[in-house]
Amino acid sequence: MKKISAFTLFIVLLAACSDPQLLPDKQIDKMVLKKTDTGETFYITGDEEIEVFQKALFEAKKLNGIQSISRQDYEITFHFENTDQKPIYMWLSEKSGIAMDPKNEKACYTIQEPHVEAIQSLGLDL
Repeated sequence: MKKISAFTLFIVLLAACSDPQLLPDKQIDKMVLKKTDTGETFYITGDEEIEVFQKALFEAKKLNGIQSISRQDYEITFHFENTDQKPIYMWLSEKSGIAMDPKNEKACYTIQEPHVEAIQSLGLDL
């Protein structure tokens, strides 16, 4: 019978308890961003614009506990090279933002203020 060291067990438990990212670490071909209140749709294909959203979601921090939230401001669909798609719901105000995977409505992630400002500076009329 093999013995498992305490360090190995710690690493396995740490990996199991770490927060999953909202987005997979894959090349994004394009994004489709839809304002839910107006239905207005933006098609985003520029690398710089995509990187702003990708970085904001990679660095988003998971919020603890159940969140009481209203209807999302935006529905974003990320399209990857291999034809996979990933939807994300997003709420934005002037200085704060929240993102959520619609397939896991129990987990919300806060978008840091510098990333919210970067998203708003893209000129997408958000």
